[in-house]
Amino acid sequence: MRVRRLRPGGRWTARRRRVLLRRRWRAVVYRAPLAALLALAGLLAGVVTAAVITSFLVPGAVVAGLLLLGFLAYALRVVPLAPAGRGRGWPGASGGGAGVREPRRPRPHSPAGAAARRLDDEDIALT
Repeated sequence: MRVRRLRPGGRWTARRRRVLLRRRWRAVVYRAPLAALLALAGLLAGVVTAAVITSFLVPGAVVAGLLLLGFLAYALRVVPLAPAGRGRGWPGASGGGAGVREPRRPRPHSPAGAAARRLDDEDIALT
């Protein structure tokens, strides 16, 4: 699936999304550029090397894990595969706005001030 994006120079480009996993109505999509992946690999190599040299293996592993989790949160997205609402394949669905529900009828209510109106003397005598 391709998404068209406007570059700062004003030119449109197509950016390819890689679908990593499909499950029923959702897909996991990788959206990060290659430069971000290379930067992550360099950072992880530096953190692991520094942790081994300085013998701080546990803090180094924690920092490496946080870097990896942050990159995964940046790079991966869960997107729906099916469009929202009922499409044209459903019986009775019209072309435009098929997923929009009709508004409900308003509930009946008494006119404004009817409950607070005082009874006249004639109305009291009749009851």
